[in-house]
Amino acid sequence: MNDDFELEDGVDDDLQEEKAARSRSFNMDMRHRIEDRLEERRLKRELGDYEFFNMDDDDEDILH
Repeated sequence: MNDDFELEDGVDDDLQEEKAARSRSFNMDMRHRIEDRLEERRLKRELGDYEFFNMDDDDEDILH
């Protein structure tokens, strides 16, 4: 009987470890998604700062 209990306990440990591994994987995926979104927002904001420069204007800021 004691052996049966240890076997079942080992199965529970394996199941818990598997759940923990899936949870860690999910958390890492979410973290990467959040970091990607933050980086995308930062780049959009940074590019937006340069929008006021219009390189196609031939009438303004001409050096002679």
